[in-house]
Amino acid sequence: KPCLMIRVANMRKSLLIGCQVTGKLLQTHQTKEGENIRLNQAAQRRSVSLCPVNGRTQANMFL
Repeated sequence: KPCLMIRVANMRKSLLIGCQVTGKLLQTHQTKEGENIRLNQAAQRRSVSLCPVNGRTQANMFL
């Protein structure tokens, strides 16, 4: 099963507060009637996990 992983990093010295990350999957979809819909936006499952790294808790978001 294909899997896409994206890493978002903060290159600034200050912390990001209240930021949001969004993602959309655009693909061609064929209906039951045989019609092709170009750039169909599919709903994506998102989850966030908290992982301890070097004694600090980091949030990882999986789209």
